[in-house]
Amino acid sequence: MGRVKEMWMEEQQAADDSDYEYWHYLRNYVPNEPAQRYTHSGQQLDELAEDARHLDSYPAFHRMMLVQRVAMVEAYLADRLITLVTNFPDVAKKLVLGHHPLKGQSFPLEAIVANPGLVTEKITSYLKSLMYHELGLVAKLYRVALDVEIFPDPISERVMKDAMVNRHHCVHRDGKDNSGNVLTAIDAAYVAQARESFILMVEHIEQQCDPLIRKLPRYRSA
Repeated sequence: MGRVKEMWMEEQQAADDSDYEYWHYLRNYVPNEPAQRYTHSGQQLDELAEDARHLDSYPAFHRMMLVQRVAMVEAYLADRLITLVTNFPDVAKKLVLGHHPLKGQSFPLEAIVANPGLVTEKITSYLKSLMYHELGLVAKLYRVALDVEIFPDPISERVMKDAMVNRHHCVHRDGKDNSGNVLTAIDAAYVAQARESFILMVEHIEQQCDPLIRKLPRYRSA
């Protein structure tokens, strides 16, 4: 019986190790695709919020959650736009011709001949330099390059723009507005509303961009 028990214990240990390795993999896995990465990060943040309900009485916790929610959606907006602009020359052309800061750039022929990818590099560098919490500017870029409206509805637009302003106060003023007033409105309900609005925007953008997304290399090779 002693050896049988030892074998059973070894099997249980192997199973536990396997579960731990899978759990560790899921926690550290980062998808390459912008929408999948946003969804994955959101799921992790949802789980964190659920596990940390004992922190609901701490205003700093909700400010931290809001800041992270905004960071996630900023990364998505940047990555989705850059992915489509760099993979589709027509999209890049529309962006350059329709956005003055890019349209006004000029380069000597020598530079273009020496680097055929110069235009794409300059567009990518420009897009990476932008602040994607400036939703008004982001909306114009998506509209010009992709004929996409990023806001699903006026209510969500107001919620998200307000969240962007409050995110700025959280990061730069420790949760106080320009007048020094503490932003007491940033609680669990506020963060949940921002979360829902951000998810609606991502889904709205993905639906409009779907025809192009399905032409990306990862789909063509599938």
